[in-house]
Amino acid sequence: MKRILTLIIIGAISFATAACTDINVKHPAKFVMKPYLQALTKTGVTVLAETNTQDSVTVVVNNADSEKIAEFYTHHSVETNAKYRSFVHRIKIKGLAAGQTYNYYCVVNKDTSAKAAFGTLVDQGESFKFALMGDCRSNPETHSICADKIASHNPLFSLYGGDLCMSASYNSWKEEFFTDAELNLSASVPFFNTPGNHEGLEINTKAFTQAVSPNSGNPDYYSFDCGNIHYLVLNSECSLGRGSEEYKFIKKDLSETSAQFKIAIFHIPAYCGGGHGESSDMIRITTELLEPADVDLVVSGHSHFYQKNFINGIYHIVIAGGGAPLYTPKDKDYTLKSVKDYHYAIVDSDSTSMTITVYNLEDKVLDVIELQSAEEKILNRIEED
Repeated sequence: MKRILTLIIIGAISFATAACTDINVKHPAKFVMKPYLQALTKTGVTVLAETNTQDSVTVVVNNADSEKIAEFYTHHSVETNAKYRSFVHRIKIKGLAAGQTYNYYCVVNKDTSAKAAFGTLVDQGESFKFALMGDCRSNPETHSICADKIASHNPLFSLYGGDLCMSASYNSWKEEFFTDAELNLSASVPFFNTPGNHEGLEINTKAFTQAVSPNSGNPDYYSFDCGNIHYLVLNSECSLGRGSEEYKFIKKDLSETSAQFKIAIFHIPAYCGGGHGESSDMIRITTELLEPADVDLVVSGHSHFYQKNFINGIYHIVIAGGGAPLYTPKDKDYTLKSVKDYHYAIVDSDSTSMTITVYNLEDKVLDVIELQSAEEKILNRIEED
């Protein structure tokens, strides 16, 4: 009996020692998945790279002629709650020029990522295109097709309408959102995301997403400009009462912009026929803040179909066909078009106009919305008279 007890104790000590050793062993640093881009500006971008250690990641940046211009290093990292420890590094690329193309690759220890290229945001008056996609959760195959289709248009960046994955769990992010096609796209096409109700703002969401330096003081909502468009990326997953900081930010931000076009994006739509229907909170935000500021376009997700609504001078479009199970839309008196199909949109912008083209995944054009600047509308009226 003593011999058996001794063997049990020795075995327990050996197991504990092995466990401690495994926890403390220094594994060689390597990439857990392909690096991708967020927080694009006129002068830089943030590279997000997931690795198995906190060892600094190096990003080598070249110009369009493949001439090395700088090296950048991990600014900070955020730990996920993966079963085995992983860290998503932020490498902030700075000092670039507006409207230019750059190449980059990442290095950690002896592990080197593939090379990719991206463009910076453009100055006022310059032409560019960007993509819209929403609710790509639950169906990685459809989401991957959507990502490949977006990549074929070569947009400058993407706006995502939330619900990138079914839950905020690590496995949900990796299996549903970070497909090979999505990583190939976002390695060159940075994305901005408005929080959805499924991924929320939990540990992994905060690890895997990065906002631009928020002019709101809060990374959950902010604004930025590209060309002649002012973008408001808002958070509809929190209180938006008149006394809230987000409400006050929206009001102040819109009063200070003189951009020709204004776009707001948030997950839960103000106006929607079918699906989850209307949101009284977002209707109040629209009527009290967006309409008085002459916002041109509101983009939302949440209800899984495409819908174009027009209320009080604003187009409200539901772009929620990136992979989530489709719902059946129901037209309201303000509805101009509804389609039950998987889809995405490409927006072309120049100095006087903005055109939104909605495609399904078989390359069929589902809808086109053409917007003109106020100055262009006046000129057109003069020519007609």
